[in-house]
Amino acid sequence: MAGNGPASAAAGADAPLLEMAFDSGTLYILRTEVLALAGQAGLADHRAGDVVLAVHELAANAAKYGSLSVNQGAVQIEWEADERNMRLQWRETGGPTTKPPERQGNGAKIVNGTVQQLGGTIDYDWRPEGLTVRLRLPIASLDK
Repeated sequence: MAGNGPASAAAGADAPLLEMAFDSGTLYILRTEVLALAGQAGLADHRAGDVVLAVHELAANAAKYGSLSVNQGAVQIEWEADERNMRLQWRETGGPTTKPPERQGNGAKIVNGTVQQLGGTIDYDWRPEGLTVRLRLPIASLDK
């Protein structure tokens, strides 16, 4: 694929947990053994990096603390877009019991800052069986 090339989030140096590629206005998240994606949304070239960064940080946090920190854990990513918004849902399963962190780490600050910069919203649902994150990003901010 052309564009910005693959980006990956890895728990270690061995193999990426998440591989993403950007081509002709479309961000592709490639299926791996622990991540599954449903959906597709068009992005402006210079905005794809923002979305990749946010997903990368979610994957890095999942690898350190969440479902990707254990062999049986997995993440399901779903997204959809209409004329107004792109919505992305990140759902972790099979990992350790989750609870809201006592303090916001650097990864969460990056994700929250990126979403805020794009004029979107983010919701963290800390269920014991796994974290669910819902992002809403205005299409207008992704097309700019």
